[in-house]
Amino acid sequence: MLRKNYLAPIDNYTNLAFRLLVQKHGAKAAMVPLVSASALSKSSQYLNHLELSENEKHLGVQLVGIVPDDFKKAAIVIAKNFPFVKWIDINAGCPSPRTFGSGCGSALLEKPALLRKIVGAAKEAGLPVSVKMRLAKTMEKTLTAVAATQNADFLIVHGRTPNQFYSGKADWEAIKKINENSGIPVIGNGDIRTIAQGEALVKNNFCDSFMIGRAALSNPLVFEGKEAATLKEKKRIFCEYLKIVDKYSERRLADLRLKCFEFFKNLPGSASLRGSLSEAKTTDELLEKIEKF
Repeated sequence: MLRKNYLAPIDNYTNLAFRLLVQKHGAKAAMVPLVSASALSKSSQYLNHLELSENEKHLGVQLVGIVPDDFKKAAIVIAKNFPFVKWIDINAGCPSPRTFGSGCGSALLEKPALLRKIVGAAKEAGLPVSVKMRLAKTMEKTLTAVAATQNADFLIVHGRTPNQFYSGKADWEAIKKINENSGIPVIGNGDIRTIAQGEALVKNNFCDSFMIGRAALSNPLVFEGKEAATLKEKKRIFCEYLKIVDKYSERRLADLRLKCFEFFKNLPGSASLRGSLSEAKTTDELLEKIEKF
């Protein structure tokens, strides 16, 4: 069931075109981020908001919510309408105030009994189920949450607490302890910047597979083993992204600007480019600025 590596689901960034781009360059699996279990269970119209493709490799869909029956119904809708989807993920890790405040995401770490019911409900759709979680306030609470996931097929662990968001360092010793106590396969996530680093963590029994997130945002070639891309390569990869966008959806200025901010950062002059891109009023104007950079 597990793949060698995974692209992490990042809301508003890992859209269909980006997932296809990164999978083209070595990612073995990807996930659609933060799909509302409640919305999907109540309205078929919500399906129109989902961008998925049968051309994706080993695709999962991440559901967020709090009502077990919503997860069951949503998972059934996904299995029926997208037969190429390989698994369902339960979001028990999102730290955003909005998600946490509604009792979803990382708030589920404090509700192991509810998390267990959600896992069981999602599995009724017949697809494999994973849980993506963060660390709780203490290791004891973390392992209690892990125990609630035992009916899942695998676990994805981001080695930070919700309060950390993306600051500080991921706690890989905690991930290793979870891996030793989970009883199901564990995918490790947090601060992995190269394929070699991820493979070393697997070799040393910190996890069974690994997931790369932020490193892939600015370097979609990371899954190919490339640790840094040149300006020429970044322009080429951005052109590839544009072609995929044109094939599967439509050009959106906000999305292209966001991708440019990430693709071209950490290069000489990138700060001034960022300011210039912020002033672009159309996609054509933005593309002209990239071409001249």
